[in-house]
Amino acid sequence: MGEMSYKVVSSGEYLNGYDPEWVQAEFAKLFKLPATKAKLALNGERVLKKGLSSEKAEAYKNRLNGIGLAVSVELEAASPALSLSLEPLSTELAEADSKQQAVTDSTPFLCPKCNLEQLRSEQCTGCGVYFNKLEAPQAFDEPPSGDKEMVTEGAMLNKGPETEPAVEADADDFAAQVDIKAVAAAAGAAVVGALLWKLIAVSFDYEIGLIAILIGAMVGFASAMLGARGEVAAVICCVLTIFSIVGGKYLTYSAFQSEWEQTMGTLYEADEMQAFYQQEQDLARVYIASVSDDQSLREFMLDGEYSEAENELAIAPDEIADFKENVEPYLRELASGDMSFVEWKESTFGAVQNLSTWELLRDSFGFIDLLFIVIGVSAAYRVGRGDNS
Repeated sequence: MGEMSYKVVSSGEYLNGYDPEWVQAEFAKLFKLPATKAKLALNGERVLKKGLSSEKAEAYKNRLNGIGLAVSVELEAASPALSLSLEPLSTELAEADSKQQAVTDSTPFLCPKCNLEQLRSEQCTGCGVYFNKLEAPQAFDEPPSGDKEMVTEGAMLNKGPETEPAVEADADDFAAQVDIKAVAAAAGAAVVGALLWKLIAVSFDYEIGLIAILIGAMVGFASAMLGARGEVAAVICCVLTIFSIVGGKYLTYSAFQSEWEQTMGTLYEADEMQAFYQQEQDLARVYIASVSDDQSLREFMLDGEYSEAENELAIAPDEIADFKENVEPYLRELASGDMSFVEWKESTFGAVQNLSTWELLRDSFGFIDLLFIVIGVSAAYRVGRGDNS
């Protein structure tokens, strides 16, 4: 006595929540059928597959349920040899075709090749092509050339397990790119880069853009040396490079602040601030006595070093407006004698002494600083990602 065999039967109905046209399209793709044949195959109760073991029949059922098709598994009366091809439907489909043909012969039809509108017939009246050659159905029991798994057991099985190795591979790749040792090495390079930025800026009293490229390359190289390459590693290197450059600028401004405070302390001790105050008062009195219009104001701004312009004509209107708004009130008060030495010292140096390094960095941040960050990040991305160019 042979093993019990089962068949997969379509009821011609669709599961709730599924669009019939979408189900038909998925069924057509699954069994490599023309859309018209797929629609006919799902029109009413039909045996889709027979001669299956219980496990294979359930696999077919689950796969078809997954695309929204209502199918059932039924026990066959006999136990024929198991087959991996779908139950041929060519005869039934041909009969259905002939019935449909009789109904639609009088319906306008577009030739699939030349798009000529005409009544349905065997041959196009425009280009002469035979429609049966263009629409020759592919039998259910003939798998397409190449990968035949779509009509065999493997294609009908739930595809969930097939995706698990890819997910695991992605997880392994991500873990490789965020290796803690590589991140630590890149972070160490970022710290060294920040210190290097400060050293060069303080030594030369000038920030050099090439150092940004060097920092980005250092961070990327440190990460790549420990094998952490790819998109994730590159992004981490970019973030560390930004912190390194900004941190280097912070250390630089902090050093300049300390140097300035020491200089001010020396002036206080040498009692030179009083003389400086007197010079400011004299300059304020000159302003009151000599400035009467914009032309005389331009001359005063150049003589008093309130402008870095090369000549009077080079002083911009905005610069003059800023002087009138911020400097002129201070000079008038100083010239009147209403501002004491203590008040002058506090107004001149107190605000700067109380200014935090972050505020100083924020207020002075400009286009050049942004450019430094961009070129540094670009270098970090290329090297950290593993680009050879």
